[in-house]
Amino acid sequence: MLDVIFISYRESNAEENWRHLLSLMPSAQRVHGVEGISRAHRAAAAKSVSKFFFLVDGDNFILPEFKFALPKEPLQEDSVYVWRARNPVNDLVYGFGGVKIYPKSLFEKEENLRMDRGDLATSAGKHYVVVEEIASETRFNATPLEAWRGAFREAAKLTVNLHQSAGDSRTRERLQTWLTRGQERLHGEWVLKGARAGREFGARVQEGRESLSKINDFQWLEQRFNIP
Repeated sequence: MLDVIFISYRESNAEENWRHLLSLMPSAQRVHGVEGISRAHRAAAAKSVSKFFFLVDGDNFILPEFKFALPKEPLQEDSVYVWRARNPVNDLVYGFGGVKIYPKSLFEKEENLRMDRGDLATSAGKHYVVVEEIASETRFNATPLEAWRGAFREAAKLTVNLHQSAGDSRTRERLQTWLTRGQERLHGEWVLKGARAGREFGARVQEGRESLSKINDFQWLEQRFNIP
């Protein structure tokens, strides 16, 4: 069995999600309050004793039926494994906010932790491996700020990816769903606002007018959220 590490920072529902995780996996460990996504992930890798480890985000609610079973294929040290997560606002089901397996060895090289690529899960390893099982619900929308921030970050990444692969219909459909669905759900109006602002930001990144690394600066995001 691999170590299970829960990473939390300022998620408003982190304590609830942590207690729930412990009820399912009493041996889970926690990294809390480490500022910066790459630093928090490095701290999780340092805490793990196993060669690979499961990582659960602070706003992620694990489904009771998920048993932290390994993929059928042997784990590879150049790969990141990502389970599906259900989005409670727009009903999308894919890797956004999902449970992951990381190899500890990926965190030994600074090059693997560059945040200017936008997403650590898709850039740290050589391979991004999709595990076709729904493991959790990503409850990123607990407050207006968290809802806006999560949507902004994801829409920006999807927009950049779409510009790089214009024929990717799945990415296009996901972005369109973020932009149009879920207003009636909890803080759904903030999700739509965040997604639209994120799309605009992603377009500026493609034009060379912005750096994608900003979406991983939570202070910058909070300041942008407060702009009237």
